[in-house]
Amino acid sequence: MERPKIIVFDVNETLLDLTPLKVSVAEALGGRPDLASLWFTTLLQYSLVATVADRDQHFDEIGVACLQMIAEGQGIRLDHHTARRCLALMRALPPHPEVTSALERLRDDGYRLATLTNSSRAVLADQMTHADLERFFEAMLSVEEIGRFKPHPHVYRWAARRLGVEVSECLLVAAHGWDVAGASWVGMRTAFVARPGQSLYPLGPAVDATVPSFADLPEMVARLVSSSRAERGEPVLLKKILDPQEHPPETSGRVIDLAAEAAVRVTSEDPEHPIDHAFDDSEGPGGSRWIAGTPGEQTLILAFDAPQGITRVALEVEERNVARTQDLQLALSTDGGQTYREVLRQEYGFSPTGSTFEREDWEVRADRVTHLRLVIRPDKGGRPCRASITTLALRG
Repeated sequence: MERPKIIVFDVNETLLDLTPLKVSVAEALGGRPDLASLWFTTLLQYSLVATVADRDQHFDEIGVACLQMIAEGQGIRLDHHTARRCLALMRALPPHPEVTSALERLRDDGYRLATLTNSSRAVLADQMTHADLERFFEAMLSVEEIGRFKPHPHVYRWAARRLGVEVSECLLVAAHGWDVAGASWVGMRTAFVARPGQSLYPLGPAVDATVPSFADLPEMVARLVSSSRAERGEPVLLKKILDPQEHPPETSGRVIDLAAEAAVRVTSEDPEHPIDHAFDDSEGPGGSRWIAGTPGEQTLILAFDAPQGITRVALEVEERNVARTQDLQLALSTDGGQTYREVLRQEYGFSPTGSTFEREDWEVRADRVTHLRLVIRPDKGGRPCRASITTLALRG
């Protein structure tokens, strides 16, 4: 991916934590947390109704109306004033804990940053002030200015024009599958933040990146950009500025003994580099590794003997001989492998004269996992390369 000229962020749920608001909504609806989630889904639905019907209505007013609708459906009397007071917390939401430091890193890396939200301008201004995030953004865009809600294609094209760039020069970051799908369809680059309960739209275009945590975003962006440069044969320096107060990732939790607790299925293996090598504790550059027996896409599945709680996934990949960009997708199943939920997507750019080794340690935090699936494309450009993994380790 070419370096984006600007990174555009969704606000609600992507930057800001809606938990306090959902608690307030649940209390207004008889103490039902499930109805709080239904309220937000209904809010999104009726914002699209307003867009399709060409009605100029504010997001917060639609929210009040939807809250009254759901209350009525539950036999709860909720007048307009009470509903509006209940939703006042929309203006005073906290940022997710990892957001501020990640935005600081992106700003320090020289990226232009902006927001694009369905909230009204007044609500957006209050939100950013309360969360102390306005200092990061050169522009805080609200769909109020165009009179349509995301994911209408006009919204993304308008935002690019307002920011003085082409749509293809924007990277949109959101925790909603419908938002990244809408942006992708008009030609924006996209990154999906896989917050709990959120998933990609299966019929939407492929996103450029999926991160399990907003904290992973700066490094993911750097990696995507460096992979593009490596494909063109340009030298790449992939760097991270360390905070003196920053601690290494937590490694608490037991190491899952995959040999004892899972069956491994893989589409192919080189007889001299079997899949066993990915689990033999031979780590680091020069360690033993699995290499696919055939070129092209490969699938590796771990089928657990009993459902597992997974907190971290560690992966090492080494490529000393071929310049290639390996694409990897990690997905989890909790229903015996019938369906999978993608939790992250990662790319690695390798060059014999530059970067030859990559180690990742991802926070996942998933319960009752029955199957873990890795789908590996050894070269994004389609060259006949073979996939490889040096180490795959899990903690529970």
